[in-house]
Amino acid sequence: MNSQAAANVDGILRRQMPDFRKGQVGATMGRIIVLVLILLVLGAVALVGYAYSGFLQPDVQTVTQPVDLDVD
Repeated sequence: MNSQAAANVDGILRRQMPDFRKGQVGATMGRIIVLVLILLVLGAVALVGYAYSGFLQPDVQTVTQPVDLDVD
């Protein structure tokens, strides 16, 4: 293998391998984790807002029922 071919292979390998020194490894996973945390917080805020809006309150109605007490 001549030096030009070796340099070419070396350049290809360097483009495909992530650079551990630049902090590029795990950056995508970190972004996904941050996105999931943001969605969880927004979901919790939406649930609390929906609960406080009054849509979750039951219908109120008066129920009267006679009670027969057996007192001897």
